[in-house]
Amino acid sequence: MADIAISLPADAYLHVGAPREWWWHIGTLRAGERIFGFEINAAGFAVPEGPVAAACFSQVMLSDPANEKHYKKTAPYDFDPAWAESDPSRPWHAKMGDPASNDWVSMRSLEDIWTLDVQASFTDDPTGTVVVFNLRMMQDGPPLYVWGTGEAKNVDPSGKTPLERNNYYYSFTNLQVEGTVQIGDETIAVTGVTWMDHQYGAFGAGTRWILQDAQLSNGVCLSNSGVGDFTLAPGVPTPTYATILEDGISTLVWPTSATPTEPWPSGGTTYYLNWTVDIPNRGSLQVNALMADQLFPGSDRPVYEGAASVTGTFDGDHVTGTAWIEQALAPLSGPAGRRRGRGHRATLGSAQSAS
Repeated sequence: MADIAISLPADAYLHVGAPREWWWHIGTLRAGERIFGFEINAAGFAVPEGPVAAACFSQVMLSDPANEKHYKKTAPYDFDPAWAESDPSRPWHAKMGDPASNDWVSMRSLEDIWTLDVQASFTDDPTGTVVVFNLRMMQDGPPLYVWGTGEAKNVDPSGKTPLERNNYYYSFTNLQVEGTVQIGDETIAVTGVTWMDHQYGAFGAGTRWILQDAQLSNGVCLSNSGVGDFTLAPGVPTPTYATILEDGISTLVWPTSATPTEPWPSGGTTYYLNWTVDIPNRGSLQVNALMADQLFPGSDRPVYEGAASVTGTFDGDHVTGTAWIEQALAPLSGPAGRRRGRGHRATLGSAQSAS
């Protein structure tokens, strides 16, 4: 078993000296037969990039497939060194915005870092609809350590410290959730099993990336991704790699592949709504977006972030489950684009060196 580079609960806290850090909640929420996709993130960029100053931002969204609605908001904030708690002796939190307004994010630990209170409010752009989340989350089981160790080495070889050279990444993939979602004047009680990414440290140059996360009915969770200047085409496999969490152990699997189908063009870029993820000697999974339009638009870097379902085979058994699709395929158009989305993922070479 590979050595884990992340130590919890200490590494659940903000890392002073890390160029970038974020907490990213995604997944599927249910209200009876009604299904929602959601995303709540808080991100801090402590190191300026050329003309771009240190900054924070949040992205929050709710997709409502039954009504073909996608509510979303990206909000930039001035950098505040105290935006998240760095002292492990204190209760953890990450906060942005003013709760007296309609646009803010609050994440905080309750009994410990495994139990979270996640709240957010935003005004949808462009409809003006106010969406409010009030969710309590409890992680059941160990985290998924991306790349098997939670560390990709030498992502930025020029860094003077491990936080400036390496990337660190783990996920809570079994968050038991209950709470409410408010859409305008409608308040809806929801439950679900959702996913949180915590990533920090050094990040590579902006590039294209794809990702498919899956929570399978057999208890296995996996994150499959590809980074680079690949060309996507319907029915053509794209090289990827996966981290699989099973029986409490995180394992890097390479190579895998992701084959896109059902093109969905938007703003001059073609995204894909369905992906077949093939894991050699383990199985084949079909990941399908719950609805088409789950795109965060933007002149600098549109990113597709969307809830999905998964079905297929794993170790010879039929599986189903919830999933997530992520795609950053449009070119960067300026320095601000380096901050959009959660790309800048470690390269495959870095991931291999971590195994």
